Amino acid sequence: MTREDIIRMAREAGLIRDDSTAARLLPGTDLYPELNVFASLVAEHARNRTWTQAHWTEYERSIAAAEREACAKLCDEIAIDMWKLYKGRPPYKGNEEGRASDFTQGRSAGADDCADAIRSRANAA
Repeated sequence: MTREDIIRMAREAGLIRDDSTAARLLPGTDLYPELNVFASLVAEHARNRTWTQAHWTEYERSIAAAEREACAKLCDEIAIDMWKLYKGRPPYKGNEEGRASDFTQGRSAGADDCADAIRSRANAA
């Protein structure tokens, strides 16, 4: 969280009524010294915050969930692609290197395992 974020929130809360006041809220100014101290404390807290799910906001949880699912879907795509290669199904013609290979089958299974592991992180603390 930046000083500008804090000033924006102070403006939304009605603590600052115009941009000229906000522009003067810089470190070392005497205008609203309490707000400057507050902004510094909040910024310091944000820098030192421990990022455990217990402290996350609902927005942060939703972003993390979306990112986890996007990663899991990439693993799903790799698993499907490797399975198609293993079986010789389109877009593969069946004569590519890796067709009917234990290694290719293992890559498919490994990508499936990876997707499952990523999705299981939703339940991790």
